[in-house]
Amino acid sequence: MTRARTHQRPGPCRAALAALACGALLAVSLPFGHTAAGAAAAEVEAERLAGPTRYETAVEIAARYLAEIGGDTDSVIVTSGAEQHAAYALSAAPLASAQRAPVLLTEPNRLSLAPARFLSGADFAVLFIVGGTDAVSPAVAEQIRRLTGSTPLRLGGSDCAATALAVARHLGPAGVAAGRGRTALLATAAAAADGLAAGPVAYRGRFPLLFSDGTALNPDVAEFLDDRVDHVIILGGIAAVSARVENQVRLHVDSTERWAGADRYGTASRVAVELLGAEGPVPCFDGDGVGVAAGFGAADAIASAPLLGERCDPLLLTERLRLSRDAASVLESEAVTGDSAGRLELTVFGGRAAVSSRVEAMAISAASAGRLSEGPPVLAVISATEGACHWRVDFSEPVRTADAGDTGSYRFDGEPLPGRLAEIVVAEGPATRWAVILLAGASPYDTASVPIDCETPVAVRDRLGVNERSIRSTDGAARNEGAELIVRADAGRPQLKVLAALGRKTVWVRSNEALADGTITVTLTRGRSRLTETASVQRGDTGFRVSFDFPEHDSYGSTSLPFTQPPWLAPGDRVTLPASKLRDRAGNANSAVTHTIGADTAPPRVSLVSVSQPVRRADGSAAVDVTVHWSEPVQGCGLGPADHTIDVGKLQVDSDGDGFADYSLDGAGTANAGVSLVGESDTSVWTRAGTAACDQSWRESDGTLVARLAAPSAAMLPSANSMLIARAGAAFDLAGNASQAHSAAFKREALDGR
Repeated sequence: MTRARTHQRPGPCRAALAALACGALLAVSLPFGHTAAGAAAAEVEAERLAGPTRYETAVEIAARYLAEIGGDTDSVIVTSGAEQHAAYALSAAPLASAQRAPVLLTEPNRLSLAPARFLSGADFAVLFIVGGTDAVSPAVAEQIRRLTGSTPLRLGGSDCAATALAVARHLGPAGVAAGRGRTALLATAAAAADGLAAGPVAYRGRFPLLFSDGTALNPDVAEFLDDRVDHVIILGGIAAVSARVENQVRLHVDSTERWAGADRYGTASRVAVELLGAEGPVPCFDGDGVGVAAGFGAADAIASAPLLGERCDPLLLTERLRLSRDAASVLESEAVTGDSAGRLELTVFGGRAAVSSRVEAMAISAASAGRLSEGPPVLAVISATEGACHWRVDFSEPVRTADAGDTGSYRFDGEPLPGRLAEIVVAEGPATRWAVILLAGASPYDTASVPIDCETPVAVRDRLGVNERSIRSTDGAARNEGAELIVRADAGRPQLKVLAALGRKTVWVRSNEALADGTITVTLTRGRSRLTETASVQRGDTGFRVSFDFPEHDSYGSTSLPFTQPPWLAPGDRVTLPASKLRDRAGNANSAVTHTIGADTAPPRVSLVSVSQPVRRADGSAAVDVTVHWSEPVQGCGLGPADHTIDVGKLQVDSDGDGFADYSLDGAGTANAGVSLVGESDTSVWTRAGTAACDQSWRESDGTLVARLAAPSAAMLPSANSMLIARAGAAFDLAGNASQAHSAAFKREALDGR
């Protein structure tokens, strides 16, 4: 008999594969070998612009900028190089374009030695200070005046938003973007990260960079938009600039668009992709050059804006010790191919403490030959069982569904997998973490947990394989290793487990693998008396239940008949399943099982909360899968009783581990936390939008829950630092014991076989 479903059942094929999407099978392959993805540019000319400090680095960049424009300028911009003033300095890029001016960085309260030397050795008549007196003090302004003989014009205000407006008003009407009209950029004032990569386009298009506090549009910004802007490009996801702010912006301009990624690296790559695309706002970005700077420590990225803008090169952000996946994806893409001769100019900004030599080498390799050396490529792990009508492949990270669903990505006995022999089933949407190779003729049976009735089941010594480099990660930055599994004989007996509770008349039996057709007699023994019931099992079943017909009697208290004292399961009752009555798909017979029913007073607890690595969704947001396991089977979903349902509202996520719940797994509070529960099947077909749901895969224990959480940034999602807070009464075990208040730590899940 099949388990009761507590939510809408997937379609026929997907229902049969639900178990396969979540549980490992008996045999696991080992990955072997790897090669690289394809090349992007024929030759890479790399240059590093760096000094001992950020101030010297800015001077090196300024000197290269002057060489780029032929030294034809009498203007210079000075702004603070302190981290707390990074957002102030971002607005300098369009001013640098209008004035043909390099950007120098200084300490807030004294003019740093490097810019002082630069200013004293050049003839600058027009000087600007970007930032209020807290960012660049009056003392620094006076030092500049003494060195140059000119009084600098200060464009600044009390904060970064006021400073950006001062610069924008000085520039006048916003620059015109192709097909968009007068255009401005809008980022969050809370952090500089999302605006870092916008410097080149702000310079080239003379687009003012404005700021919002993330929750409401500043009235002064709104006034500026009314008078001088037609179109706004929002930088960053809704956690940075909320949907409310975007709606407010739309009241003042003709149109908006949003450039966002899962984090600062993703946003920078999204900006690069938009600039390099055919419909970019500035047509000169043609992929013949690119800049790379550290994603943390904004100074080098800020100072690079005039040089990259003049060259029409986008800026990518990376980690210090490894090339970010997002940067690698852009470098490997067809958009970055170099000039007509295939030469690509790669400019690294900052010293090796900011961007290591290893990262520089990885960037060169990714752009020229596509060989990423930051770690292993995508792992493919094959699982199969003798006699099965399918085999399964799990991937170590999300891969492109089109690749994983192509029969050309797989092989059988060393030869390409013929399309007539198999159908590939993968997750819906652009990404998947798994693929099931469904053998010809296989179809789901009404009560089957796995596919059955194929023409040629998996046999001993079959060689099942995944072709090397045939499957790409979703960002295109990595390809898979080859993998092969030689199927071994399945000599293991199917293991049956009895689930029973006092006070009931039904017992439930679970198998650790799919069974063949058969019948089995289940015996209930009390003292010297016995009751027997016969259960039928159909191919593909992994569980069944048996209800005992206790004899009726007028007075249970006055009779000595064993099964009327009481007429339900009682302490000391024994349930027996004989050996060799049921067989698995390989023909192995079951072992005998005897289960003695005892009093169960222990409440169920959450034993494990696993959380996957964040994955990138098609809209640029990030998602993780959270799975909740219990210490014992609980009611509400699965094979057992359903007197109680799991109250997912009492399962609450403490995302930052501070001891306070942020939202519940029924969706309550998720909007305020900037996350959402989504129903997507690239990891589990059981996920549901708006709430956690029962994972009824045949290898999962009754009561296992799964939820997919999505957010604009991976930082907003649960991680290994998060906690699950279970309130009292969240779940009931088969005996009816209610869970008590407790908590459980999240743990990262690992791919089986790695």
